[in-house]
Amino acid sequence: MTAAPRNVDLRVPDLGLSGQVLRAGMWLAERGDRVVKDDRLLEIVAEDVTVDLDAPASGVLAHVCVEPDDDLVVGQLLAVIRVDE
Repeated sequence: MTAAPRNVDLRVPDLGLSGQVLRAGMWLAERGDRVVKDDRLLEIVAEDVTVDLDAPASGVLAHVCVEPDDDLVVGQLLAVIRVDE
């Protein structure tokens, strides 16, 4: 019997940049791509810094919830990774 796949959310972390507008930058993987834990997935751009967000788990990038240049807030869902266990 195989285990059902589970989903792992990628959310906007608290980057300690209060007062700065956060925007989605470039996606470094596309929906349907297989990703490995700690692969760079998305750039988050603030006024004076760009931060790379890494994959929280290995699996398939199942859903992308934001587009480049979208405004972001802490805790917002960015993507879902389907993990096969």
